[in-house]
Amino acid sequence: MKWGLLTLVLLFLPALCEANTEQKSPQKLFFDLGQPAFFNPQENMNIVNYVKDIVQDEKGFLWVATVAGLFRYDGYVFKPMPFEQSDPSTLSGDGIESLVIHPNGNLWVGTDSAGLSIGKSGNHKYSRHLQNERVSGLTMPLTINTMHLADSKNVWLGTNNGLYLLDENGSKITIINSQSTSKMSSDAVTAIEVSDDGRVYFATKQEIVFFDDLDRINKIELDSEYSVSSMQQHQDTLWVGTTNRTLLAVDKEHTVIQALTGFDTHDFVFPSENEMWIGTQTQGIKVVDIQQLAITHTYTHDAVLDNALNADFVSTLMIDDAKQIWIGTGGDGLVRFDYTNKAVRNLDYHPSSENGISGVDPIQVFERSNGEIWVAPMGTGIDVFIPEQGKIRTYSKTNQAETGLTDFYTRKILQDANETIWVATHGGLFKHDRYSDTFTLYSTEHGLRDNYIHTAEIEESGAILLATAKGLNRFNAETNKAQPLLHTNGKRDDLKYIWVEKDHAGLAWATNKTNTFVVNPDSDTLQKVVFVDHYGETLKSMNITSFSPLTDGRFLIGSTLGLWEFKGWYNSTKKHAELRKLSDNPNVSGPIFKSGQYYFNAYEILKGEDFKLLNFTESDGRFNRISWDAGRHVLSEGTLVFGGNQGLNMVRPALYKEWNYQPQVALTELKLNGKAQDFENNNIIISPDIRSFSVEFSALDFTRHYPAEDENKYAYQLKGYNDNWTDVDPKKRTASFTNLSPGHYTLIVKGSNRAGKWSSHQLKVNISVLPDWYQTWWFRTLILLFALMLLYGLYTLRVRQMNNKRQELELLVAERTHLLEEKSQALAAQTVVLEDKSRSLENKTIETTKTLEKLMNTQDKLVESEKHASLGRLVVGVSHELNTPLSIARLAADQIIADASALNEMVSTGKISKSQLDNKNRSITDASSMINSSVDRAANLVERFKELSTEQTQATKQDIELGQHIQHIITALELGNPAMQGHIHLQIESQLHLNTEPEAVTKIIKTLFINAMQHAFTEDVKLARLDICIRKEKDVEGESIVLTFSDNGRGIDDKELPLIFDPFYTSSRNKGGVGLGLNMLFNIVTHTLGGTIACQSTLGHGTQFTIRIPLREQELSVRT
Repeated sequence: MKWGLLTLVLLFLPALCEANTEQKSPQKLFFDLGQPAFFNPQENMNIVNYVKDIVQDEKGFLWVATVAGLFRYDGYVFKPMPFEQSDPSTLSGDGIESLVIHPNGNLWVGTDSAGLSIGKSGNHKYSRHLQNERVSGLTMPLTINTMHLADSKNVWLGTNNGLYLLDENGSKITIINSQSTSKMSSDAVTAIEVSDDGRVYFATKQEIVFFDDLDRINKIELDSEYSVSSMQQHQDTLWVGTTNRTLLAVDKEHTVIQALTGFDTHDFVFPSENEMWIGTQTQGIKVVDIQQLAITHTYTHDAVLDNALNADFVSTLMIDDAKQIWIGTGGDGLVRFDYTNKAVRNLDYHPSSENGISGVDPIQVFERSNGEIWVAPMGTGIDVFIPEQGKIRTYSKTNQAETGLTDFYTRKILQDANETIWVATHGGLFKHDRYSDTFTLYSTEHGLRDNYIHTAEIEESGAILLATAKGLNRFNAETNKAQPLLHTNGKRDDLKYIWVEKDHAGLAWATNKTNTFVVNPDSDTLQKVVFVDHYGETLKSMNITSFSPLTDGRFLIGSTLGLWEFKGWYNSTKKHAELRKLSDNPNVSGPIFKSGQYYFNAYEILKGEDFKLLNFTESDGRFNRISWDAGRHVLSEGTLVFGGNQGLNMVRPALYKEWNYQPQVALTELKLNGKAQDFENNNIIISPDIRSFSVEFSALDFTRHYPAEDENKYAYQLKGYNDNWTDVDPKKRTASFTNLSPGHYTLIVKGSNRAGKWSSHQLKVNISVLPDWYQTWWFRTLILLFALMLLYGLYTLRVRQMNNKRQELELLVAERTHLLEEKSQALAAQTVVLEDKSRSLENKTIETTKTLEKLMNTQDKLVESEKHASLGRLVVGVSHELNTPLSIARLAADQIIADASALNEMVSTGKISKSQLDNKNRSITDASSMINSSVDRAANLVERFKELSTEQTQATKQDIELGQHIQHIITALELGNPAMQGHIHLQIESQLHLNTEPEAVTKIIKTLFINAMQHAFTEDVKLARLDICIRKEKDVEGESIVLTFSDNGRGIDDKELPLIFDPFYTSSRNKGGVGLGLNMLFNIVTHTLGGTIACQSTLGHGTQFTIRIPLREQELSVRT
């Protein structure tokens, strides 16, 4: 403090001591009634409750000393530091009293009764010091109460055995205690401070001792009632906190004054030049204006509020690099306060607080012209606030008989031009009389179609538009009568509206999301609005989520198609509203308020005319998770108020600042082969036995409020392997690698702050992957040398072998040359002989050719002779077969002629009896039958003979499905032979198709069936069985259709088996058989279908015919 100000304080000191020590500056803004947010970072962390000290190291980590150990905080996890009494590389004790970060990066840890530990922040290995130190004259171990840097190397330790000075290695330099100086009446040093000019101050319970050098030690006497707990210099004033309800100030002349009284001080910090935060024993935090020595705020624990200070016992305070105030409590853990956030406050439901909201869910907020703020919690009534005084009254169920307000589900509060307040509720419309402070109800009795009012708006004429559950009503405030509105088609309005808002032209808009209307101010009608773009194209499926008249005259519309600006009417009919698209973001909902370059609503902050979306979450102090659209209001002084399910969020846009903090990105964990390892600095050496490793990292932005883990972003690249950036899940924050080749790599990790902005501080980790012995340069060099030597040896050996081979070849060539000369001479002699033999062979070849021509001529004659012989046999057979029926017919005809002649003679003589007539008639009839039978047999023979010809015109081929086709044939055969029904069994592959003559397949099946019926089953057919199997086979000759036809009949004798396909061969000639059926079958299979037919039979065990039809010229498809 400047000397003039300190003199002024001394002049007014008696008045300050007599007055109330907590002096509040006048409240001028409704915003100031709100509570700033305190954040509890250990909601999901395991950290003990009593915090003794907090420091931040050069990497950005937070270190928290507690009565149960030391913890490192990386913004996600409080990691406990190891303590094992038997392990000297761990902490020397688990009761931590004080911490200090040495300029060389080492962390100094002062313990309770266990001396000092020094360790690296990244390496959890510690060295122990002062382990055997004891309090003078006692066996009590050393406790380090406080520590302070002496200079760039040495550190002062305040202990229960005096003041220690240690060098950077932890070695003792000197001790100041009651044994060494008479200036100390106690050895328990509780606080240390080193001034800007190097003067050292330390405090015991009775005095403050100071010195410029150790030869001139002085002290400042204190009253015996004081017990110093903390000490810090600020603006040339040494501030001294005591546990005797007094804050002391010591000027440059070492004059001591009582600055403030009434609370025990444990620690204090200075977040700004003129502001001090004091942590007290029982009264939470006192915020002090240093210039006025006045307490401006008191923050205490409140069990009702989620975002309040979580304890009244504040044991320590610390300000980190991001201007976050960390508050350690004496029993309730750690709390954080964002000192940079001046723009957001919360006013929550608090039934016992004089300024708390009387109910949850404040669904409506309204500012009267007289400055009163009316807040309506859902279902409980209305609270009235005056910013300078706080809450002045409440309209609730307890006083409804006096006030007349009988419905407490408020939907809208309005004030008309006469400053009359109107309250629209679920139970009707209430009018407030400011003189009697009472309400009058208007309901369906006054023309409202329904008492349930969703929202309301006052028109320029003074009429009140009421959106009821049964449509819009216009309420006349002078006649106190309501009139329902009509649509332009004359139909009465029945829609439920969620918004009714006026634009700056005074025109009222109403929407139920899917339909939007404007209210005709000159009549009780509604005009439906069609939204169009600047080209006049209709915007279809546009569901409205918000109407926002801005103070700059614009009118913004939020919708499922994005954010739009109302540009005016596309034509003069006020039917088509022209919109200009501002943003494609469909999530902007609720009213929007503009301030400077920012647009605010309850969930988002939009920046600039491109409407860039910024985070607005609990990390910014917004603790309402659900915001009510009707509960959003802008106060006359600029504060934005958002009502939600936990109270009111209040934002002062003029104080809003984007979060631009650039956090450090730090390495938090190293795992080798899946096991956590200690590490120093940012250099990692991977030995050859390590196959995989992973690193965990964190952007040390502690303002990310749990559980919003995804507000920070991460990405990494591994230089020397892949220069592309790889995004990382913020919930994992890990980069893993496997089987990297030996070499040097640089892992670069970038992280963002909670707002998603990349930090300029990037983590760089040098990674050296060591080669295995077989991957080293010397091993590879030896292998190369060995390979070169091997190649040289092979080359030398090969040259030697080639020389030897050359010599052998020269000898061999000489021998072979001589041998060839001898052979050449012999060959010449043989050539003469061969020429003679060649001439002889030519003569013989000519003779052989002539003989071959004779043989071919003879063969042609033999073939022709065989054809004539076959034709002769065929003709003989046909003649024989025709001669028999014709002979019988001739004999029968002769008999008819003889009988007719005898009958004529008897008739002419008149000598004929009835018996003679009957005999002659019977004889003629029998003879006629024999003629008919013989003629039929001959005709059948001729017809069958015609069928033998393969030269007849071919029928048209077509694709048939064999299974279906053959099944039809079997059905027809069974109908003609009822005794065989159920005796014929067909087995065929599914959907087997064949491109052929359908009649050929029909003749094959019928011929085989008739043959079986005539020859296989001569007697009873009850036990008869016919099996037909058709399948596709593939062999070396290609694909074929194979048909087998089997019976269980009498079979065929081995002697007859070779003859069954010959024409006119039959074993049942006495039964009318002609022997052409199987011959015709043979011709169809072999000539028509180009296939083969074979028969296997055993006498008494049935017969099987096998027919193969090649697919060389067929088309086959198998359909599943």
